[in-house]
Amino acid sequence: MTKTRKQVRAELAFSGRSVTDWAKEHGFNPSLALFILNDDEANPKRKCLRGESHNIAVSLGLKEGKVYRTQRWYDPSPNSLQTSNLPSVAAPIIRLSYLPSHPKREDEVK
Repeated sequence: MTKTRKQVRAELAFSGRSVTDWAKEHGFNPSLALFILNDDEANPKRKCLRGESHNIAVSLGLKEGKVYRTQRWYDPSPNSLQTSNLPSVAAPIIRLSYLPSHPKREDEVK
């Protein structure tokens, strides 16, 4: 059975959780979850037909369906950061001094 946006907001308020906390806990984009939950019930801007919007709507109970995900937007686990692909902090800074300076206009040249 599907719920209305008002019912979902009431359930979150009753449990003392914010939409942002719920979204992070479930690995969704908090801004998108807020947008979907605060959207107009009668004429929503996001139809939640596919992708992350669909997954959020199904997880909130706004529509029936199956959540299909290949990657989480937000992973709260401490091991979610992979530092192997990050550049070293001691990486040299490249200066752009090789670029020519801006040519002066004719009225500036004396």
